[in-house]
Amino acid sequence: MRFLLFLLTFLTLLHSATLFGEIYDGDSFAHLNNTRIRIDGPATMQFIAQQNYSVELPLGNYSLSASYFKDGKLEYYIEEKINLNQESMHFDLVLLPYELQKLKPNENDTVVTPPGQPPQPPPAPPQTNNLLLALTGVVALIVIYLVYKKLSEKKETKKEEVSEETEEVQFEEEYALDDDSRKILEILKSSGGRMLQKELREVMGASQSNMSLILTELEHLGYIKRFKRGRENLLKLVKEPPSS
Repeated sequence: MRFLLFLLTFLTLLHSATLFGEIYDGDSFAHLNNTRIRIDGPATMQFIAQQNYSVELPLGNYSLSASYFKDGKLEYYIEEKINLNQESMHFDLVLLPYELQKLKPNENDTVVTPPGQPPQPPPAPPQTNNLLLALTGVVALIVIYLVYKKLSEKKETKKEEVSEETEEVQFEEEYALDDDSRKILEILKSSGGRMLQKELREVMGASQSNMSLILTELEHLGYIKRFKRGRENLLKLVKEPPSS
């Protein structure tokens, strides 16, 4: 019996894979810290991730949920179904605003717990302490002084930064988008600003190499941003093209 258990454990480790990726919010596509991730499937785990994650799992089908809390309330959340069938799989998590998930809030509408997450403890009551208030005031004065000093230093280099930004803006204004580039941006805009690269390529009827070149140029100019989702790319419209 012990030998059989050892053999099963060895076979599981032998067929394990690495699942990894970046974690973003769905509004500004900035990295998220302190994101709670739960994975259910052939193996179950729960952990807190900072901007990115990486886990070792046996091959198989998984249900992954990620949630981000701010001030005790669930602000971003996502659920994904993942088929882990390769030794290394890159899968970025783009958490959408909680209101878009159509989940039912708790009766008190304070701390919302997504499926698979343990209930969160209520926030601790505020404590008043004269010494703590005094220390807080001192720290606030120090912070104000440091911020003022930092702003003064930035003024010395502001002219150089403004000139560099002006050159970049002039380059973008001088660059004329071709018809295919404008059509891609219009399709992304009509699709809510998000679309898989495979779907866009099918709509455009373009070859994979030509599509990749156009998207690379648009990303360089700051019109779109690409995120890795398994073997596909998720496209995000960052800014609209200038009117012709």
